[in-house]
Amino acid sequence: MSALLRGTGVYIDRNGYYRYDGLIDGDTFHTAASQGALDEHVWIELFDKTGYTHDGVAAQRPTEAVTVYRGSDLRVGMSWTSNPDTAQKFATAGWHGRPPGEVYIYHAQPDELLAYIHTEIGRGESEYVIDPTHLYEDDVAEYVPPPPRRRHAQMPEKAALLENFSRTRSRGFF
Repeated sequence: MSALLRGTGVYIDRNGYYRYDGLIDGDTFHTAASQGALDEHVWIELFDKTGYTHDGVAAQRPTEAVTVYRGSDLRVGMSWTSNPDTAQKFATAGWHGRPPGEVYIYHAQPDELLAYIHTEIGRGESEYVIDPTHLYEDDVAEYVPPPPRRRHAQMPEKAALLENFSRTRSRGFF
């Protein structure tokens, strides 16, 4: 057995098959992904063998669709997050030399989810690893964030009502 990815436990056996002793966790996925050493089809095979994990622990897949976001120059890929702000950071800063991109939204079905990686073993990104063989560019939409909530100071009619209410109270009418 030769180690394929230093420090990850992923290796190729003597028959040329990819193997992994244990569950795929955030460290393994992030280390290998940053090295670009494995193709998506190999990741899918490894996740299929180890099963769905939640923070590195074998778990049941969610039973309902999960809304996920991706910040990238690529509309389709394996790494998504449940936090649109995290996706925005990746879209703005790029990732491992990629150019900045857009934020995309997708409603992943339970059978498309391979893992959830967050704080215990991940980087606090609320990351979902998705099987990209189910994704088509037409299914992935560009995310448009909701408009920011306006404060009273930005809404003159409410500010005037509040000011009038304050004056009325200070005169003892209430």
